[in-house]
Amino acid sequence: MGLACLVVSGCSFLNDAVWPSVSGAQPPQMNEDPAASAPIRTPAEPAPLFDSESFNATLTTAKAQLQSVDAKLPTYAIHLANTLAALARRAERVDNPPAIPDESAFDRWASAQIELSRLNDDIIDLDILREDLARDAANLAVSVAQLTTLGHVADIPDDNAQGLTRAGQQANAVLVKVGHLQQAIMADYQRWKDYAQVQTDRIGVRQAGTILDPVTPSASSNGTETPVVDAWPNSGERFKGRKPLMSVNFSDPEIAYKDELRNLMQRVQTQYPDIAFDIEVIGVGITEVEGVIRLLGNMNIQAQAFRTLHQAGDDPIMRLFPR
Repeated sequence: MGLACLVVSGCSFLNDAVWPSVSGAQPPQMNEDPAASAPIRTPAEPAPLFDSESFNATLTTAKAQLQSVDAKLPTYAIHLANTLAALARRAERVDNPPAIPDESAFDRWASAQIELSRLNDDIIDLDILREDLARDAANLAVSVAQLTTLGHVADIPDDNAQGLTRAGQQANAVLVKVGHLQQAIMADYQRWKDYAQVQTDRIGVRQAGTILDPVTPSASSNGTETPVVDAWPNSGERFKGRKPLMSVNFSDPEIAYKDELRNLMQRVQTQYPDIAFDIEVIGVGITEVEGVIRLLGNMNIQAQAFRTLHQAGDDPIMRLFPR
């Protein structure tokens, strides 16, 4: 009996803990693991360390620019050599002009002016070459910057790394050649500019050519603006550094200049049968310009007119630059 009582009391004690459903009571709350209740997440894919497509596209662009600049350098070198040879020949004629029988002082001056004008043309050509090379050097710097950026990419595969190394070696070689050519052009450009200035001072271009000023200004020219002629291309930098052989002031519409122009051309042609002219037009009417071109054409002298902006108050001027 005592044993039975113990068994019954034990079942009563365990009733709610072991068999709660039998007693009808709610089961006690258990502490749950937060990790067990969190939703299951799929781990994200790691970001790629190397983008082959973007790398190859950038490398191809940089290599193409390197090749383009490298291909131009032989042409630039030939151009430089030809220009320097032309300058040397021109300087010889400036320093030692050929003697002409019965040559007047004006003939000698005109000859020196023509040679000096042509020499300045060659110097301008040298300056254009300098600017072209500077533009290509700027493009080359962009390509080198692209290659440098690629060198900082992480985990470059061996094949791509080898391609980048070869492009870097090519860039270094092109940079060296461009640097040498730029130094040569700059040194020659400055030397010839200094020479041209010395010769200009020696020859004495006091009024930059024969300026035919009107004796008596016409009453119709006081304050009257001659319309700018749009028939001719803009002169831009074409006449920079050049000296005119002859200038004509058209303030007087009746000015007589054609006989002197014709006589000057005849004297010049005896020494320079291939002479040609660029004509700077500053506020001169189309009739006068066409008259000069026609006169020169009748003497088998080629001429091309270029327009320079006519500022208010400026005299209408036509300048003839030999080439």
